[in-house]
Amino acid sequence: MGPELLHREIVECLHELFPSATVRLEEIDSRGVSAIRHEMGNSTAVASESIEFGDGTGRRFRLSLAGRLLPDARMVLGTVANVASLALEVATLRGYVDRAPPPPAAEGDVPDMPEFVSASSVMRRLKADLARLSKSRANIIITGESGSGKEVVARAIHDLSLRATRPYVAFNCAAVPRDLFEGQLFGYRKEAFTGAATDQPGVIRAAETGTLFLDEIGELPLDVQPKLLRFLENGEILPLGERKPVRVDVRVVAATFRDLERLVREGSFREDLFYRLQVVPVHVPPLRERPEDAVALARHFLQRFTPQGHEPPVLAPDAISALTTYAWPGNVRELRNVIERALAFDPIPTVLTSSALRFG
Repeated sequence: MGPELLHREIVECLHELFPSATVRLEEIDSRGVSAIRHEMGNSTAVASESIEFGDGTGRRFRLSLAGRLLPDARMVLGTVANVASLALEVATLRGYVDRAPPPPAAEGDVPDMPEFVSASSVMRRLKADLARLSKSRANIIITGESGSGKEVVARAIHDLSLRATRPYVAFNCAAVPRDLFEGQLFGYRKEAFTGAATDQPGVIRAAETGTLFLDEIGELPLDVQPKLLRFLENGEILPLGERKPVRVDVRVVAATFRDLERLVREGSFREDLFYRLQVVPVHVPPLRERPEDAVALARHFLQRFTPQGHEPPVLAPDAISALTTYAWPGNVRELRNVIERALAFDPIPTVLTSSALRFG
């Protein structure tokens, strides 16, 4: 059953429960403007009860009742909205799976991304996939070892998207003290706590209409996870000291090097949040599995770090052999360090040999 048919089924279900009421399902865009998806009853009736919910892929809806209602109407409406949210998410995702996948983009069709170096076939495929994914509103989680280039992938998703001219905000969940975490993420009002001298919007609102990159999402404190889940479900946050929720239009891209499924089993990561984030998983393979990229990245970093006024060195055959056979436990981050260190001493060589590459 597709989303459009579900819209009708949701409204018909409520109309059977409240036959004398007007039932309306609307979709709400990022500006708060609504469009009716299905309705039964008087089209001019003003809603007396309404609940908003999301479908888990970025779309938001309002389910409303108008007319004389029983006292438990809001409770019933909330229950139906919860079921509708899950059903729409499943239907939407099944729609992605049931349709034939689009043909892979030709390499020439993929926009240029200077920081996304992709000599290997696996990374070229990933680059083409990102070009298609970036137009979606779905939440994305990027997995891969530490230093493998997850933030480069996140930035590419933003730069290729319709939000490219809007803010891109990166937030490292592992770098914020626990007692400051909620305020940094959701913001706070002046005097919400001791030391809160001014209003602070928080990183979610700082990314309004753009992309929020939540790095190291596996380090998210357990007591903050329900609040992030609420934001992912309905697009609303409650800053510290604020009484009313604030609506924010932000696309979330998360990343982790940790095994979130194991964290879920251990009870340190919420299962419902895991599935909200895991709408579209993207994996970045470690550098040791794509040796062609080690050489391409080395040349990229030679171009970047060669001092002004000098020509970038050429990689000698023994240097290429060393780059492709080394295991790179620190991935791209380690490779960058190796090249930067090789160029730190005068004179800058015209040919870079393996003896100049200090690994480990």
